Amino acid sequence: MILNHNSISSRLYRWFYETNIMPNNLCPYFWKLAIAYTFALPLLILTLPHTILNNGRHSSTPRIGYSILFYLITFFVISMLSVFGLCFVTPEENTLYFFMVIFGIFAWILVFVFCGVSLIDKLVTKWRSYRYYKKYNSDKPKTAKVNLIVEMVKAKYNKYCPKIDWSK
Repeated sequence: MILNHNSISSRLYRWFYETNIMPNNLCPYFWKLAIAYTFALPLLILTLPHTILNNGRHSSTPRIGYSILFYLITFFVISMLSVFGLCFVTPEENTLYFFMVIFGIFAWILVFVFCGVSLIDKLVTKWRSYRYYKKYNSDKPKTAKVNLIVEMVKAKYNKYCPKIDWSK
């Protein structure tokens, strides 16, 4: 049996299973193709953001994971923006808009808490590094004091003559 490598079925198979290796047996190809035709449309809808951002090319990133993350971030942002709609519309209970407003309020609280904790952490880190710098670093550089007697005893014991570097 001779099949075209660029037919619609083979392109669907390669896209659905994200592979360039085609099976050499008709039985697994047929059943995998039946599954691909069954779930191609839901997978396309689920992975549409990833497909658009990669221009339909194969990539090593997980399609479903990044697409679901994109959908969640979009819902998160829309919910946060729906809070501003409270100025114009009063939401009715048990509606999607009501749920999005409640979720948006919690999202704003979460963002403010995260930013506040991050700011406090940065300020504390800067303060600690400033204290450490003041404690261990002064304006004049500290030089290690050399004890000539100790150095001479070490040189005699180890039988070497240390080199002297003169600094200005």
